[in-house]
Amino acid sequence: MLSAAVLATTAAAVIATRQRAIAEDQRNTAVANQLVNESRSVQDSQPGLARQLLAAAYRLKSTPQVTGALAAGAAIPQELRVAADRFAFRADGQVLATAGRTLRLYDPATLALLAERPLDGKSVNAVVFGPAPGHLLAVADGADVLLWDVRDSGNPVAAGRMVTGGGEVVLGVAFAPDGKRITITSRGGELQNWDISDPSLPVPQGGLPLPLRLARYRAEYQPGGHVIAVAPAQLYNAEKVPDHVAVIASPNPTPLLLFDARDPGRVLPLRAATGKVYTFAYLPDGRLVTSGEGTVQLWKVASDGTPSAPVTMPVADPGVAVRNLATGPGGRVAGIAEDGAVYLWDAAGSAPVLTAQLRFTPANSKWLPAGQATPPLDLGFSSDGNRFGLLTPGGDAPDTLRIYNVRDTRQPGARAVVPGRAVVGPDGTRAATFEKGTIRLWDTTDPLAPRELATVTTTVKVIDGMAVAPDGRALAAYADQEVWAFAVDGAGGLRETARWHLVDGTGSCPLPGYESLPCGIDASAITFLDAGTVAVGDLTGQVSIFALNRPDGALATVPVTAGWPADLLPLAAGDKRLLVVVGRGGLNEVWDVTDPTRAVKRADLPGRDKTAGDAAADRDGRTIALVYRDGTATVWRVTADGTALHHVADRTDTGDLTAVALDPAGDRVAFLGRDRTISVFGIGDDSVTSQLLMPVGAAVDVNASLNFVGGALSLTTGSGATAVFPLDPAANARALCVGAGPPMTESQWERVAPGLPFRSPCT
Repeated sequence: MLSAAVLATTAAAVIATRQRAIAEDQRNTAVANQLVNESRSVQDSQPGLARQLLAAAYRLKSTPQVTGALAAGAAIPQELRVAADRFAFRADGQVLATAGRTLRLYDPATLALLAERPLDGKSVNAVVFGPAPGHLLAVADGADVLLWDVRDSGNPVAAGRMVTGGGEVVLGVAFAPDGKRITITSRGGELQNWDISDPSLPVPQGGLPLPLRLARYRAEYQPGGHVIAVAPAQLYNAEKVPDHVAVIASPNPTPLLLFDARDPGRVLPLRAATGKVYTFAYLPDGRLVTSGEGTVQLWKVASDGTPSAPVTMPVADPGVAVRNLATGPGGRVAGIAEDGAVYLWDAAGSAPVLTAQLRFTPANSKWLPAGQATPPLDLGFSSDGNRFGLLTPGGDAPDTLRIYNVRDTRQPGARAVVPGRAVVGPDGTRAATFEKGTIRLWDTTDPLAPRELATVTTTVKVIDGMAVAPDGRALAAYADQEVWAFAVDGAGGLRETARWHLVDGTGSCPLPGYESLPCGIDASAITFLDAGTVAVGDLTGQVSIFALNRPDGALATVPVTAGWPADLLPLAAGDKRLLVVVGRGGLNEVWDVTDPTRAVKRADLPGRDKTAGDAAADRDGRTIALVYRDGTATVWRVTADGTALHHVADRTDTGDLTAVALDPAGDRVAFLGRDRTISVFGIGDDSVTSQLLMPVGAAVDVNASLNFVGGALSLTTGSGATAVFPLDPAANARALCVGAGPPMTESQWERVAPGLPFRSPCT
């Protein structure tokens, strides 16, 4: 009797423990997902807190929403609280400098403080690194310019000082392209040139005085040239008004002046037809960006410095002036409008594109006109263009330096970006991309730091598709009716080994009734059957099979039953070669192409009544997945040497599914829906389990492609580039704790997770 009671009590305790565990798990799931939503709501105003909220969510429960937010966490800017007026990135990308009353040097990768040195405690209006390698740093401290030797970033050394004279505040500093001369502009209207060949003994070389006091006096050298551009904006003249107030009240544009600076002692004026500007900046390639009244323009610049052929850059509101500009490599341009909007442009091509708009929360100022936001203190790009910094005033609190990930502003969550559409090798350590007529081969051992190995430019304008051989030692690509094969050597070099022309093996040309018109046999899909054999589908409904050692033509053409191939998937089939042909018109067939000249259709896959959107196979052809335009997806395992398919699971989405990928081991599958959300599932024996949900935004091409690359997922963006997102949630959470701003407080935690014990997310 006693034993029965004990057993009953024990069973009740076990049930209660399980129920508590279930309830706790449900609570943690709900709170973790709520923290993701809270992070999104504050990431513009408190990016550091937003990063910590995601790290806290991961500690509670790694839900699919949390994992997805972590994978795209790089979209949240880093936050560094500093007492500074200006900042700059060194040319080698290894140092970030801020300056106010103190000069501080940081490691941009970790934001760890490397060194600090006291300054004169005056107003700092410029912090500029010299040309590469950037061992010299100039700081405009009050009326002087201080030179620092920062080759040892842990021990910066004062190298020299330029005393401008007159006691007027220095407004701008510009290094000449050779790094041996500096030009200084000041509030008193003077432009001075200094020889700094020996930084410890700067020598004045003359300049150009203006009989004006100036609110702004920007100066910048044309990259690689001898021309210096300046924009001197006159200071508003009012009695008993402090200079810092008069500057705000002096917003009018000014003429852009160009000078020939080959003779530092005799500055010669040049003609500039840009009209009046608020500000300007040169791109590293020498082009000029100007912001005038109601327009931002991109100019070509001749060798003599003359700007021409302006192109208007798009803005959200032409009635709001852009007052600050910065440029970076790869055609990156940033601008700050007077309403606080931050514009990011891609000016790499001939037609600049507005790719993103950012918002920051500025401190209020009683001196600002209605509708005008507090201007930032400084802005700028890192030397590689992957980071964009924005320094904003903090009022009574320290100023805030936000550092944005701008590898691809269309996909700000991407941790790596490469040009073109990607195809990944069998083990994930090599990938190939194609963009227009160019093929690039990449080492993706570290998918977050891809390294370009080789580039081949073909004779066609646009390559339409590509495949990587199972052993990674060959590539094949197609464009229209042409197919190429390339050998990959041990060092990653590319060499063309074969070129084939598709022929009409089905008698499809000419089209009945259109005999006088050209009939193209354009390729539509490509894959390797094995390391030495390539299969190519085309729009006539045939699959051509080529051998790499037979550059003279196809081994055979296989006519499929219906429609035209859009995807070709080789299956694991023992000593046989099986090929899944998926395409339009209900085409879902399995063919035996062991002998290409006697290809036999073996089966139809389920789903012939539906149109497939995409298909994928794992490295060994043992798992396949198809997505359909009706929003359904199916995963199969290949069994019995390819003679049978084991149905694992079906998934249904709210809209069309447009892309699918399988990781090389066949353990995970990723889908992209027309709602621009990526979902990743773990694959079991008879089911799939949701692991990640990640919205990727409207910038994604509806015909985008997905690939697993090592521990990351790649996605083709709307601009034709491939963005890479890391999938390790623990590593992503640690990355978010770099640049997370002030530590979260207990009161902040209580507001978002009442009743749960507080623990700092990043400790």
